[in-house]
Amino acid sequence: MRRRTVILALGPERRATRGILQGIARFAALHESWLFDIEPPFYERYPFCMRADHTERTLARLRGTGADGIITFILDDAMARAIPRGFPAVVIPMADLVPGHCNVVDQPYAAARMAVEHLRERGFTRFAFCGLDRSYWSRIRQESFAGQLADDGLRVELYCPRLPARPRSWRMEQRRLAKWLKALPKPIGLMAFNDERALQVAEACRLAEVVVPDEVAIVGVDNDEIICGLSNPPLSSIALNFERAGYEAAEQLRRQMTGAAPSAGEIPIRPTVVVARRSTDVLAVEDMEIAEALRFIRNHAAEAITVTDVLKEIMVSRRVLERRFQEILGRGIRREIERCHVERSCHLLIDTHWPLQRVAEQCGFSSLTHFGIAFRRVMRLSPRQYRDEHAAAGPYNPPR
Repeated sequence: MRRRTVILALGPERRATRGILQGIARFAALHESWLFDIEPPFYERYPFCMRADHTERTLARLRGTGADGIITFILDDAMARAIPRGFPAVVIPMADLVPGHCNVVDQPYAAARMAVEHLRERGFTRFAFCGLDRSYWSRIRQESFAGQLADDGLRVELYCPRLPARPRSWRMEQRRLAKWLKALPKPIGLMAFNDERALQVAEACRLAEVVVPDEVAIVGVDNDEIICGLSNPPLSSIALNFERAGYEAAEQLRRQMTGAAPSAGEIPIRPTVVVARRSTDVLAVEDMEIAEALRFIRNHAAEAITVTDVLKEIMVSRRVLERRFQEILGRGIRREIERCHVERSCHLLIDTHWPLQRVAEQCGFSSLTHFGIAFRRVMRLSPRQYRDEHAAAGPYNPPR
């Protein structure tokens, strides 16, 4: 039986595509024996990373290799037209969704909700979004972020300049971004549409002499550890389950290559958790006792602390502290302790294979039952459902 050839026009340079490629590789190892025609490294391309060059090379490969299917970025309309009608394909759109093909798509509402909650938990009441013109991913994340804040009567400062007809140097763009950041009301919590954009914001803050995170707290998307680590301070970011999306993309491609229609027109990239680093390590709360109480709760998220423990540290009456918690955070002390414990458990559910009992013990819960009740109250699903839906060790993966 002839082995099928699959073109992977993705490139492994970014965290996103490396994760997708890993998911594809896992699917192939379990179910198929594919031959892969992979994107050549950047030093074999000329001119480097030119859009037209990418389109022409991919079109030539489709015509000349006898490939059976393709998983590829779609950069523009010309690239979309390069794929023959009916040819098995899964596409990752850069400018807009591509009709007639199975698209890998974002879940912007979930990612934006995580960013909003992360910034609001740190006390921010002012918000900004830094995007990029003509990007599908930027546009839908901006709309979701602004929309969720609008539901609470809050507005968002937006930076998403239209791309000029002629390329603008980064130095010129950086000055414009720095000027915008300088003029923002502060302190402010800012979401960037991805980690590369978040890094640009951090560098523009340094140019504008704006302090991160005290004046501008930054959260990106993708959790590219290399990009996040290049920033000073390191960037907080929303982790996405790229591997699962890659696995599902390979599954949909196999259906097409065997003559079946895709079982889904869209493959979502699911957000999992906010990976907090120093770019959001701040409490934008003017009330010093509340800030001290929040810091104590977060520093003891792995322990079974109580409201009494918090009161011993703050030396304020319970009635006064409860009232101020409600006024500033919209929840009481006990609920904030519970929320911090659940936030820690989310990381452990994703990053470890620990049984639920051990996760509960490591997050300050007295019993597995108490853990399940608290987790469902905060996350609106059970710990097991959360692990199955979000973790890289979810049911779609082969045994380790």
